[in-house]
Parts: sequence; structure tokens; C-alpha cells
Amino acid sequence: MLRLLALALAPVFALFTYFYVRDKYEKEPRLLLFKVFVLGMLSVIPAVIFGVTLQWVVSLFVAVDGFVYGLLENFIVIALVEEP
Repeated sequence: MLRLLALALAPVFALFTYFYVRDKYEKEPRLLLFKVFVLGMLSVIPAVIFGVTLQWVVSLFVAVDGFVYGLLENFIVIALVEEP
């Protein structure tokens, strides 16, 4: 489990280091960058809750028809979660 987490976070830290080192003129404080990173991770939680709730609501209104369910899921659930 920790290996998978390390593999998932490796590109993040690589890009963070790359852009921090390349910034020659006005480097942002590391603590501020870390806070923004953590807040970005935490912003996923409401989006997931909103998406799961919308998907559940759509599944209540569409009983069996797969095409209508797919249409509503793609154009309502995914669109509202991905494009705030």
C-alpha cells in the first residue's frame, strides 16, 4: 500500500521540485506551496461526495434503460462534477 502511495506521489514531488528549482526570480515559500498542495488534495473530497450523490439521484429517476442512464450520467453527473 505504501509503495502504491509513493508511486502516486512521485510525479507530484518531481514536478514540484522541477518548477521550484527553475523559478529563478521570486520563489514562493515552501510552506505556502505545501499548503496549496494539501488544500488541492482536500478539494477532491467534496467533488467525490457531490458526484456520488448526483449519480445516486440519477439512478433513482432512471429505472432500467441503460441509454437514458448513460446520457444523464454523462451530461449531468460528470459535467457538473468536472466543470464547476
